[in-house]
Amino acid sequence: MIDEQTICPYAGLRSFTEEESLYFKGRDYQIEQISELLEKNKFLMVTGASGEGKSSLIYAGLIPNTRAGFFKAQYTNWVIADFRPERSPLANMASAMSTVLNAEKETIATELKRGFSSLVDLYTNSEYWIDEKDSNWNSLTDTQKREKKRKAANLLVIIDQFEEFFTNPENFSNESPSQDSQVVVNLALETARIAVKRNLPIYIVFTMRSDFIGQCVAFRGLPEYIGFSQFFVPRLKRKDFKQVIEEPAILSGNRISQRLIERLVYDIAEGVDQLPVLQHALSQIWLAAKHGTQEMDLIHYAMVGGMPADELPDEDQITFENWFKTLPDFKKKFFEETGLHKIIEFHANTLYESAWEYYSKANPSHPITIKKCKRIIALAFTCLTKIDNSRAVRNRMTLQEITNIINDPEVSVEMVGHVLTIFREEGNSFIRPYKTQDPSTHTLSADAVLDITHEALIRNWNKLNTWAQKEFEYYSTWLDFKKQLHRWIESGKSRGYLLPIGPLTYFEKWFDECKPNVGWISRYLDRDEKKESADQVLANIKEYLKRSSRKVIVTRTFMKYGTQRVATVLAISIMLVLSGFYWNDAQNKRDEKVIERVIASAQALVKSEEVNSNEKATYLIVQERYQKGTLISSLQNLNDPKSRLALAIDVYLNLLLMDNHFNQPVKLELINLIEKEISDLAASKKNDAFLLRQINRYLVRLVYDNYYNPQETFKARAAQLTEILRGLALNFYHDTNRFESAISTEINLALQFWLTIGSPTKSQLDEMLAVLSPFESADNSTFKTYYAKGSYEPDGVLNLDYNGGYHLLASLYAVSGNAKMILPCFDKLREVTDYFTGRLLNNYNNIIGYLYQYNHRDQTRLVLDWLSTNYKNDTPPQDVYRNIMNRSGYLSRMYFINITGNANTLKGYLMFNLCLAPREQFHQMAEDYVEILSKLPNPDDRNFSLALHYKRLAMFDHKYAFDRNIEVDTAGLNKILDKAWHHYNLVSDSYLTKIVTRNTPYWTDGIRHPKISNRHIFIYPDYMDGWFSRTYHTSLFFNYMAKKDLLHPSFINEEDLLYVHRWLANAFLVYPNTEAIKYENFFPLSNETLTKVAELLTSKGTDANLPYLLLAERSFEQGDSASALAYFSKVDMNTINRTSDRFEYLEKSFFLNQLKNVSRSLASIGKYKEAGEIISHFEFPREKAFSYIFNAEALYTKEANPLAFTYLDSAVALFKKEDFTVLRPELDYRFKLVKVLSEVGGTKVNKFAEDIELDFPEGRKFEAIAS
Repeated sequence: MIDEQTICPYAGLRSFTEEESLYFKGRDYQIEQISELLEKNKFLMVTGASGEGKSSLIYAGLIPNTRAGFFKAQYTNWVIADFRPERSPLANMASAMSTVLNAEKETIATELKRGFSSLVDLYTNSEYWIDEKDSNWNSLTDTQKREKKRKAANLLVIIDQFEEFFTNPENFSNESPSQDSQVVVNLALETARIAVKRNLPIYIVFTMRSDFIGQCVAFRGLPEYIGFSQFFVPRLKRKDFKQVIEEPAILSGNRISQRLIERLVYDIAEGVDQLPVLQHALSQIWLAAKHGTQEMDLIHYAMVGGMPADELPDEDQITFENWFKTLPDFKKKFFEETGLHKIIEFHANTLYESAWEYYSKANPSHPITIKKCKRIIALAFTCLTKIDNSRAVRNRMTLQEITNIINDPEVSVEMVGHVLTIFREEGNSFIRPYKTQDPSTHTLSADAVLDITHEALIRNWNKLNTWAQKEFEYYSTWLDFKKQLHRWIESGKSRGYLLPIGPLTYFEKWFDECKPNVGWISRYLDRDEKKESADQVLANIKEYLKRSSRKVIVTRTFMKYGTQRVATVLAISIMLVLSGFYWNDAQNKRDEKVIERVIASAQALVKSEEVNSNEKATYLIVQERYQKGTLISSLQNLNDPKSRLALAIDVYLNLLLMDNHFNQPVKLELINLIEKEISDLAASKKNDAFLLRQINRYLVRLVYDNYYNPQETFKARAAQLTEILRGLALNFYHDTNRFESAISTEINLALQFWLTIGSPTKSQLDEMLAVLSPFESADNSTFKTYYAKGSYEPDGVLNLDYNGGYHLLASLYAVSGNAKMILPCFDKLREVTDYFTGRLLNNYNNIIGYLYQYNHRDQTRLVLDWLSTNYKNDTPPQDVYRNIMNRSGYLSRMYFINITGNANTLKGYLMFNLCLAPREQFHQMAEDYVEILSKLPNPDDRNFSLALHYKRLAMFDHKYAFDRNIEVDTAGLNKILDKAWHHYNLVSDSYLTKIVTRNTPYWTDGIRHPKISNRHIFIYPDYMDGWFSRTYHTSLFFNYMAKKDLLHPSFINEEDLLYVHRWLANAFLVYPNTEAIKYENFFPLSNETLTKVAELLTSKGTDANLPYLLLAERSFEQGDSASALAYFSKVDMNTINRTSDRFEYLEKSFFLNQLKNVSRSLASIGKYKEAGEIISHFEFPREKAFSYIFNAEALYTKEANPLAFTYLDSAVALFKKEDFTVLRPELDYRFKLVKVLSEVGGTKVNKFAEDIELDFPEGRKFEAIAS
């Protein structure tokens, strides 16, 4: 027997049931209203916003009300046939009626299909209806009559979630309902009509989200019935919410504090999902209060993420802190952002992170990886969600269908069901069917239909919302692609209907990311398409893409190949090889007629809208190399000035990417052309939005260029261009009718350019603030239009509300020297709490930077005081300045985001007023930082922070000088490092051995959180602290330590030396498949430095394999084989695997590549034994295959050495055993194998290479070959 006290009185996200009507509060008046309407009209459409409790109002309100006798009807008994349309409305209606009538479902379905009065007939022919006018009635005895009256009952038919008629493609497609849907709706309406006409006790109720009202016109007669009898469920009022919270607790014998009630009512936000958010929060609070055995209070609210712990009463804060320490680390992170509306996400994320452990404990004999577990959850919830007319809705699906879409041979139906069980548990209940005490519910069958409990989960769980939006993008692209596919099929698969370059690239990218399989395609087939199998559709998709790809392979590969820094003739030769022309002698490869023919073909493509602009830019640069003077003339020959400008800007960037110190005359010609086009477009006063975007694009590149190549004319150019931007921004602000999507972000960037590299005057700033700032004028229509609440600008991992408007205002006030007005902007930005604590590209640091840039240094204290008051634990002054210094000093590694638009999780643009700060400003900020650090009370904190600061200051100055080709003041930098060591030597040993967690960057936007001692942080041969800063800059610090004889006393044991190895690896890292790498400017380590590293390692008794491998390969590249072999002889092959094991992730890939490169070089000079020995130390077959291929290429290219075929055969043998579906893209060596096979040539070899190429993933095929 279950103790009544263990029953939770709150429903959570699910609807209240009839059995829970006791706890359904706050709707008494509405229950009376719907009862009266239904009594009168026998039909009722209950509508309301999602989350307003429509279903609960019926099941826990209307139904108990009727059974209790508060509903005037013919009989006292009631039979209820309720169902949801789902994907089979007629079958579901038949099932509901068969249960009520105790008849076979098939029999009922046959009757219902007759339509019209069939539902009425089924009722009137049942035992529930008495026709007292019938002659048979009078022939019955009184006892028989009493028995019939005892069984007689009114019939209530409920079609819940009526919107499912529109959201399921089986029911509604191409703006028309299916036949079964039409039958069910007609039956319901006709039944209601007959019931009124004949006064039959039959009642029809629909529940539906109000935003689907407009689509009801698809059903004939339905709009009229809705107008005849509709009830809109209103929002609850404050007193109603108090009933919803308090009365269920009292009725269930639980206790709840008044302060919690008041806090919950206060926290309820306007908008959708008020009730489900509240009910879910209450159910979680009840669980946190030990299933209601404790009085539900604020501390339980804080425990579930509803409020910050620092707002609890003092005694509760201590209890909370002790409890908080027991939580797993992943869950502690969830408390960084709290609130009533965050509890659903808090709970869902907890289940998401806990699912693998839950599954593993329950299924120890069927292990699964964490990654696979999370993938199953993500795909399952994606299957159960969809976007319908911009609305997020539920999507019911069987477990088998979900498993089919997951499409993993290692993932069974049973495994998917077990992984999802945690979301069905009592107290969680995010997915139906729920797991209860009934053992039959513990395991799901393959045909079990799963459903998300409430759409509030979709709207309030960011992960799920993101998954759903991404799936909708895939689906939308599929609809576009399907049209093209059908045209091609209907044409008899004609070559003329194959995709051109532009759409092909787009759809290949979709195919590669979406990875549509048979299960996925089945989900999206329309009713009319079901006759065609999903297998056949998938086969057609692959065939269509493959044939389209073959059609454009020549042109496309040539355009792609232009991105490589190789001679033009070689690029054309490779293009010809890929076309199927194979030559064995160099003379034929230089056939001028062939080259001319290819160039003529490519020229036409430059004007094509189907070719990507970046590919056109690459071609024009390649052509300029082949034939001087063609670049500018080709651009001038383009008729459309907008196309000419956009393409010229792309050409400019590509020139810089080939060499960031590129300074040939053609660059200046290109700059002059771009600025003339901008000037002409500005004079025309047309296309303001286009011009704004293009000037932004150009300035991003011009600033990048000026950093590496300081130009005397830059200041004048910047002033002229930013003045145009200021004028364009005012044009938009003065005319709010010109507002368009995404224009606010472009205006923000334009004004940041104006503030950073322009010359704003006081009057101009005042004008801008008068137009824009809501603090300056009562008329804030401009701000409300361009920076409305609920509109978001990407900023790192976060989206800034108000479209970043308050950040822009803070910038303008900072430049104006009005720090007091920065503070109200910060108050608004507090609504996005991570603005002051999270990983943003732009935040308050940039605002402080403007104060320094415009000589308002004295006003920084006001901003610091505000930060210390409002975020005392997150932004003490020393942390603020440390972050400012990390973002300053030299061109940020994040700058490339301004060009690419994103870096995986980071999105938006990077304000560069800090990273491009003049040196005097940088050193002013450094001076103030020193002053702050000097006042730290703890001497260890003070001295260690100062030591790190001076080290960073010297490293950043050295990096800045290297980037800009400025003469290095080595003596001055060494004096700064002297200060660093002075303070370091004052730090206590206990402080230096203390282990701390530091943030360091990884790859592009990744972050590592290594635990490291303070001592190792300082002696690391570079600066390492903060996600904004690199972990490799230059050799300055290492060489300083060498010069001062500090290396040997600092690096004592193997653990110390590990940081030398990692520094060396970071100095030579090459990031795979990363756009960011193009924008880096790496400082090269000299042979002298590498030799010092080797000597240090050797003297400490550890191997120096890495520096000797680097020295050997560098000597090979310089053609000095003797020195290379001398260095290689010092490599200890017996310890090479131990060296490899020191590294992980990218560092390990780098080390393996060094081995591969040296093996190739050894093979190329005939040292086959040594080359083979290196290969033997590779752990995985793919690593060996890479090395075999590179060795084969080196031998064949050099002198067509027959031994190349030995290496090639070894590579091919491994290739045939490799499963490329499980390899990450950067480990796929097929592209290199195809390249080498093509170089070798021959009919059979070419055919083999072509077969391999055709199996490349569609999205990487041409990129891989061209590489």
